[in-house]
Amino acid sequence: EERIKNLEERVKKLEEKVFVKKEFEKVDKIPFGTFAKQKNPQTYEERAITIGYYLWVSENRNFTYKDVEEFFQKVAWPTYSNPTMLIRRLKSKGWIEEVGDNSQDKIEYRILEDGIKIVENNFEEVAH
Repeated sequence: EERIKNLEERVKKLEEKVFVKKEFEKVDKIPFGTFAKQKNPQTYEERAITIGYYLWVSENRNFTYKDVEEFFQKVAWPTYSNPTMLIRRLKSKGWIEEVGDNSQDKIEYRILEDGIKIVENNFEEVAH
C-alpha cells in the first residue's frame, strides 16, 4: 500500500514536469520578429546575441555566421560590415564560444551563461 502511494506520487511529479516542459516549448515557438521586438536590442552585439539566444531556446541549436546574416535580414536590421569582427566581440565579452569544425562555413557558436543572462535581463549588465 505504501509502495503504491510512493509510486503514484513519483508518477504525478513526472507528469507535472512533462506538462511544464510542453508549455515552455509552446511559449518559445514565437516568430523571431516578435521575439526581437520584445527584446528590442539596440547594438549590433545585442542583436547578434539575441539571434544566438533565440536559436538556442526555440531550436535547441548553436548558431553560425550565416544565421546572423539571415536573421538580420529577416527583421530588416542594418547589416554589420564585418561579421567576423562582430562575432569576435561577442566572444571577448564572454557571451559565446566557438564549437565544432574550423572550416569557415562550418564554425558554430554556442551561447554561454553570460550571453543567456544578458538577453534574459534585456541587455542590462549582470553582476557575476
